[in-house]
Amino acid sequence: MEYTIQAAARISGLSAHTLRAWERRHNAVTPSRDEAGRRVYAQDQVDRLIQLSRLCQLGYSIGQLADKAEDELNIMLENLGEDSSQKRGMLGLSPNDIETIKGSLILALRFGKLDVLNHEFEKLSQSATVSDLSKGLFPDFIREVNHLQANNEISDTQRYAISSLLTSRLYPIIAGEQSKLDSDSPLYMIVQPAGESRSIGNFGSDLICTNHKIRTLNLGPIGNMDSLNQIISSVNPVGVIFDFCHQVKDHNRSEVVNGLGKIIQSGVRREYHFLKPNFEIQNTSGMDLFTHQTLASLDSSLADWEQRH
Repeated sequence: MEYTIQAAARISGLSAHTLRAWERRHNAVTPSRDEAGRRVYAQDQVDRLIQLSRLCQLGYSIGQLADKAEDELNIMLENLGEDSSQKRGMLGLSPNDIETIKGSLILALRFGKLDVLNHEFEKLSQSATVSDLSKGLFPDFIREVNHLQANNEISDTQRYAISSLLTSRLYPIIAGEQSKLDSDSPLYMIVQPAGESRSIGNFGSDLICTNHKIRTLNLGPIGNMDSLNQIISSVNPVGVIFDFCHQVKDHNRSEVVNGLGKIIQSGVRREYHFLKPNFEIQNTSGMDLFTHQTLASLDSSLADWEQRH
């Protein structure tokens, strides 16, 4: 695979200016040129840039690193406790990258610029990690969305559009990390018993689980509680997250509450998490039930998962 200088810079966490300077002053990486004279970076050169970038973040200067072979760079990373097999995209964004993108996202939200949101999500899809999203970017973004909606500054239609852009652009990052988890990793099921489309909370639940190395089966919206009960019984996850970010309508509430009661009373020991329910959760079964009004609360609860087991 070949990369332009802009792509190589974004993936390695460096600027295009830095790449040119490292080439000119240190001969650290010398790309080929296309017919128009533009720099073209091969995959192994991008991988080398990732190594150099990470070591510079850890305190080395490019002058100390530029003439070293990849094997030497790998050993240096390993000696510093870094996983030298990580490639960017997997290495993640720098703190400055995160703050810059976060600022762009929040400004785009405030001014209703869906095209800018789409552009920033696309950039994230090429370079961000699950950790970047769950710890640095997503919490502040969702807080801003909730704040604007609470003040009637964005409509349900706009929130739906934002959710659609977010999930279509960034779900591949989650899927990529999920594919690396061992089959014996704990499995959580994520369900949305209300609403006709996946909510931002649904995406957030998947993101948080993945960051904690928990496998997920994300069913998205599902309205029939009896069918849901059968699926849970068949799959037998260690936990279930019920996402109520799409609030349950009054005429459906009794059906949902009764259905949840049957699921919880099944007798199988597992954790149940309820994200932003707009009704009271009754626990008469002795099961582990957790109610969360924020994704941060869900994150904290899942971080304690190993201590509870």
